Amino acid sequence: MLFFSLKWIEESFSAVPELYAKLQDIRDENMRHSQYVTAMENLKHIFTVPESVEKTKQWISEGKLLHAHQVQWNYSYIQ
Repeated sequence: MLFFSLKWIEESFSAVPELYAKLQDIRDENMRHSQYVTAMENLKHIFTVPESVEKTKQWISEGKLLHAHQVQWNYSYIQ
């Protein structure tokens, strides 16, 4: 019985390299999709820079430095 189980495990794992190779296209597409999503998120920030600068100036003038810092930190994070 133990021999049968070990034999089954060995045969099952022998298919892993082939399956890994077959899934390469899916992994590549997933990577591209992740990069596109990140780029789209970054575009939102890029196109709202003027508004964010004005909001930051307003928060600084109101003494809300933590809010101003948060906006600037978000922009430094996407670079």
